[in-house]
Amino acid sequence: MQDTVIRMYLSAGSFKDRLRSSLEDQRGQATAEYVGVVLLLVAVVAYIVSQTDFGEGIANAIKDVVTSAIESIGDAI
Repeated sequence: MQDTVIRMYLSAGSFKDRLRSSLEDQRGQATAEYVGVVLLLVAVVAYIVSQTDFGEGIANAIKDVVTSAIESIGDAI
């Protein structure tokens, strides 16, 4: 019983150390920040486009391209 408790204690300490080191690791942080900035810019541009007549033309063009692609897939089957 004592051995089991000691092993559990040591494995919990090891897990704690691994968790702490992974939280302190900064690798990939810049990539995550750039992705966040890009997503924010996309959201702002999408909002601006959706509030103008120009946005309606873009939406129709995208709809036409997607519809055409779906129809061409259907024709190929």
